[in-house]
Amino acid sequence: MQQRRNALSIIFVLILLAGTASHAQQVEPLVTDRPDQTESASIVPAGWLQIEAGYLQESLAQRAHALDGTPHDNAVSGTSMQIPGILLRFGVTDVMELRVGTAYMREEFDRDPAIFDPTNRGDIAETIELGGLSPLSLGLKALLLAERGWIPQTAVLASVTVPGTGSEDFDQNYLAQEFRLAFAHTLSERLSLGYNLGVSNDESAVAHTGFYSLALGAGVTDALGLFVEIFGDLPGDAPPVHKFDAGATWLLSPDLQLDASGGMTFAEDENGTHLRMEHFISAGVSWRFRLRD
Repeated sequence: MQQRRNALSIIFVLILLAGTASHAQQVEPLVTDRPDQTESASIVPAGWLQIEAGYLQESLAQRAHALDGTPHDNAVSGTSMQIPGILLRFGVTDVMELRVGTAYMREEFDRDPAIFDPTNRGDIAETIELGGLSPLSLGLKALLLAERGWIPQTAVLASVTVPGTGSEDFDQNYLAQEFRLAFAHTLSERLSLGYNLGVSNDESAVAHTGFYSLALGAGVTDALGLFVEIFGDLPGDAPPVHKFDAGATWLLSPDLQLDASGGMTFAEDENGTHLRMEHFISAGVSWRFRLRD
């Protein structure tokens, strides 16, 4: 409960800071890369800094087989939180932005003591608590094509997660990399469609995972937007995992937006050991201001 209060306090302070942001000349509508999983194909205007921050809570579970072959659906289960996660986006030119991301993480898991020693069956679960900063993610987004007829607006995103920049509990030894293409279609005055395709590798730099997302957005009013989305991972050495989420955005000013969303696993891996998201809730704020002309 204290962690939730801290997260809400942080978001409230961010909103207050946003009130001091410049609301001078507007060049492009505010388009954010949160709260959905689909990255937009839009670029932050040149000379502007856009800050996207939010609270995320995920319920996680890991399925495993014990040494005697008995399956355990919740060998490890618990909660992971970002309080907050922050993404900084700076428009370098009209077609390219630089990106820096990190998060303060809190994780609490219960581990079944019988997984690797059946004689422990019935014992009290071991609790594991972790906390600290995630490694820095550095990247760029570049606009490739403007929308024209059936041709979608298209952007490319590339990022690396840098070892040695996170806290002990969450740091990594190798560069983790991600590459994705982001597409956007305007379906009507109120409807839009965005989708991503990409590939990433974990910190071992060995296992590569494909991923996808597809989001349908609706502008209910000029200030209120809704979205529904499917997304998932396509690992080469395990069955795919598909997920669903939905949420809303509220545009408080041309440069300030609030959001809320939630989701759950649509399909789970039933074979072997696989970390899967059971459900999540998220709330955040995004704002921007001009740093240079």
